[in-house]
Amino acid sequence: MNDGYDEDRRDHEQAFEDFYRSHADNLINFAYRMGPTVDSKDVVQEVMTKMLARWSCIEGSPLAYAYVSVRNSVKDRIAEQRRQQPSAEFPEEQLQRALVVSMGDIDTRQRLVELWDRIDRLPERLREAVMLKVCGFDIGQSAEAMNCSRTTVSAYLSRAKQLLRESGYRAGHQSRRRHDDGDDV
Repeated sequence: MNDGYDEDRRDHEQAFEDFYRSHADNLINFAYRMGPTVDSKDVVQEVMTKMLARWSCIEGSPLAYAYVSVRNSVKDRIAEQRRQQPSAEFPEEQLQRALVVSMGDIDTRQRLVELWDRIDRLPERLREAVMLKVCGFDIGQSAEAMNCSRTTVSAYLSRAKQLLRESGYRAGHQSRRRHDDGDDV
């Protein structure tokens, strides 16, 4: 009699394990990009622990559930940090969401800092689509996580790219200003 229960439990655990292996790294990366001042691995571990306990009860997409849970947990932790240190500013280095670049390449690091600053100013849904893309989610996974269609995610990414270009950012190109004497800055 217990064989059916044990088999269901093994299937349940295997399905969760497969989900974890497929998505944990992207979720950790996403949590870090959302809040570099929080422990992204801890956030995802906490979310995954809760998901395992509720795995059979999760309705709809587990990825969407995980994404929303991670996003909300990061927002809660950032709010808690601000409550605990209301007058203190977080170190600038922690707030910069630039990708890791060798210190020898200051121009690239500066462009990445500038890009993340511009991404942070995008409307929320556009910013989320960009962050998911950067964190390794494909269009289908992003659509699932954001609970919208693939076409909508593609439109968000297209609009985000357009807004970034309008703000003066060009991928792979450094904006240059000229002094009155014609010299590049």
